[in-house]
Formats: sequence, C-alpha cells, structure tokens
Amino acid sequence: MNIARNRSIPAWLNLWRPFWRVAAPYWQSSEKWGAVVLLLLLFGLGLISAGLLVLVSLFLGEVTSALAAQERERIRLMKSSLISRPPRVGFPAIGNRIGCGDTTIPS
Repeated sequence: MNIARNRSIPAWLNLWRPFWRVAAPYWQSSEKWGAVVLLLLLFGLGLISAGLLVLVSLFLGEVTSALAAQERERIRLMKSSLISRPPRVGFPAIGNRIGCGDTTIPS
C-alpha cells in the first residue's frame, strides 16, 4: 500500500486517510446513529469487562495472601463466600435445596 506522504502533516495522520476515505460516507449517512450506539455499547462493555477483571484480580490476591500466610479462617471464609453466596443471593430456592441454610436476604 503506497501512501503518498505530505511532509506538512504528521505521519500518523497520513495513515488515517485511506480509512477515512472508506468510512466517511457511512458516518455521514443516516445510519451513523446505529454505529454510534454500537460504538458506545462496545466502549461500555469494555469498561465493565475491565472492572470485573480488577475485582477478580483483587479476590485472587486475597486468596494468594491467605494461602501464603496459612490463615485457615480467611481461606475458609473465602471458600464459603465463593461457593455459597451466589445461590443465596441469586436463587434462594436453589440455595435451600443445596443446604446453604437460611437464604433470606437480611434487611
């Protein structure tokens, strides 16, 4: 791909010219709002994904610290929260069936 370079503008801007030649008619048409919504959705899902990765990383850091310090109580607490919390909070009937005890959510 031979891109004619104009020395008066930055090199990275020259790389966008072929892309913009193809994309400009689409972004100037009536279909651009669908693309804007999808672009915002993609951005939002990326933020949610990054946030979840941070939370998982924090949890696994706590697990690693508890294992390294050989703190049985912290390990037991993390194991129980990982196994029993989702059924208790999300599906109380399932929590009762698998024996998680009282699955009512405290007020």
